[in-house]
Amino acid sequence: MRYGLLDLAACQQCHAPLTALAAAEVPSEMPQGLQPAATRVASGIGIGPVAPGARDTPLNAILRRHARPPAADVARNFAVEIAEGLLVCGDCGRWYPIAGQLPEILPDHLRDAARDNAILRSLAAAMPDEVRGALAPLSARADAADGGAHYKAAEMAIASKVNDPEFFGPGYSVPFNPWNPEFSLFMVAVFGGVISVMKPRKTDTVLDSGCGYAWTTEWLHRSGLRAIGIDITRVYLEIAVARMGPSRPHLIVADAENLPVQAESADAVLAYESFHHIPDRRRAMAGYDRALRPGGRVVFAEPDAQHETSAEAVDAMTKYGILERGMELDDVIGYTAGTRLTRVEQVYVSRLSAAQAGREVSADYLKKHRLFDANIFLISRGGLAERFAAVRSRPERLREAVRYYAKRLKR
Repeated sequence: MRYGLLDLAACQQCHAPLTALAAAEVPSEMPQGLQPAATRVASGIGIGPVAPGARDTPLNAILRRHARPPAADVARNFAVEIAEGLLVCGDCGRWYPIAGQLPEILPDHLRDAARDNAILRSLAAAMPDEVRGALAPLSARADAADGGAHYKAAEMAIASKVNDPEFFGPGYSVPFNPWNPEFSLFMVAVFGGVISVMKPRKTDTVLDSGCGYAWTTEWLHRSGLRAIGIDITRVYLEIAVARMGPSRPHLIVADAENLPVQAESADAVLAYESFHHIPDRRRAMAGYDRALRPGGRVVFAEPDAQHETSAEAVDAMTKYGILERGMELDDVIGYTAGTRLTRVEQVYVSRLSAAQAGREVSADYLKKHRLFDANIFLISRGGLAERFAAVRSRPERLREAVRYYAKRLKR
């Protein structure tokens, strides 16, 4: 984990900035300029620097007393990574492990308390007594409010359910699979469509939600964007680290329904073939809303509503216990209820014959003639008037909007 992540990451519970306790660093050269300059780079292993805006709590006061001075040259962010340590929330007292260069910022009920407490004990020698005494061990607990926790547990434990030694192999070469060129080129084509819809700018920060092996995050990073990939399955991100080496984007083991990023820290959110695995989609969407700056947008590339009945999806749900549920435009509009993400569009990348040029075409025509089998949605901030203005000249979309608000008024 690079120190630059401290400018973006937050406690998944209270969303306060986090303080790093680095127990071990490793040399990790990355060309400067692939990420913005970091503001909270430590001068070596130890604690800090504490975020300037951190609340005046007893724990933050302790952390400030023991924090190392910041590095004289912030370029140190591009020379080393934190290999082992903790991220500490001085506001609510939670702490999160950094293991194998990957930070894990998960809600309490999705953590392995025995494993994480063992990590805490193993780092005791690296902490001042006052800090060690202020960090309470994690208690094992359930969360009745998380109705999809069993799906998430299945995702996190995927490695224990796989007998095929080649199962994770594609992660080292994604999106390319020489044994399945059609699928490889499909993945590339959809990503191209997504980027055309997102329209990222050079200075943008993009949150890649449910990034899996993080190839999409990698491509964003290599394109010159600041990218943050999150995924709930650690093994996927471990493979991403092995594939990319030191010059890689920020990666976090996290739950998309409990985003560990600071408010208004991202310009765009990407969910590429991942949102259909999320159980509580309205909660996830609310998190995207919080994370986005004004004018931010969310882009989905997801399967349609027929997905969950396909043979492949049924097989995956049966074998691994994960969730497979596609979505249509009305579903996505419903997920945004109560947020500032009030403008929802479905985007079609379709063939249009010369005979159809200049004529009004239906959504069914665009879907039937689209270049790839994926639903692409663009979601952005805007008010009710903006939503209707966007569809005023498109009768079919206007009818869809009217039907949606008629349903809302009947509730």
